[in-house]
Amino acid sequence: MTDICNTVKQWDFERFVTKSTVGDTFAYWLCLLRRDAELPAIEKLASAMSSQCDIEEQMSDPAGFAVIHPYTPDPLMPIAPVSVTKRWSPLPAAERSLGPCSKLKMEENDHLVFAYAVWTPTWIADTPEKNASSDQQHFQFLLTLASVAAATKGMDLMLAGRIGWSYETEQTGMNPEAAVAMLEFGYLFPDRIPR
Repeated sequence: MTDICNTVKQWDFERFVTKSTVGDTFAYWLCLLRRDAELPAIEKLASAMSSQCDIEEQMSDPAGFAVIHPYTPDPLMPIAPVSVTKRWSPLPAAERSLGPCSKLKMEENDHLVFAYAVWTPTWIADTPEKNASSDQQHFQFLLTLASVAAATKGMDLMLAGRIGWSYETEQTGMNPEAAVAMLEFGYLFPDRIPR
């Protein structure tokens, strides 16, 4: 397990590919984190991210989000659904925008590499790099929303990720009832893909 923040810049998409990786997507989870909170073990956090991705778009009642996993809404408050990119990891971009993280962990085996980083952000209003893809622009939009919310509420920001799920499935957009429930629960943006 890695716990060194100066390696985030090296965590591009290829760093997460394993011998058994199928597909070419990266899934990331951007959450506000209570500043004094202890994060669960990395395996439990990876499982919570997967649970959220599997269940959140089926919700029509905001109260349902609190039962997805034991870490929502406290200590982790998702700001958007688990999002999927095409062959791109947002971890290096987050470090470019937010600076060095305060905590970083990675777990890897032959089947999966999962990592998270934590920042105590100040407000940012950053723009994506020139010629940024729509996935990169969407991440920068979410990162700005999350940074403003974290700075305003005195919270940290957690970004977690792994090789993802079907990109084409995510292109259909969020179920409208689930999107409304997400906003009522406290998400800042209710879709997995750029709009």
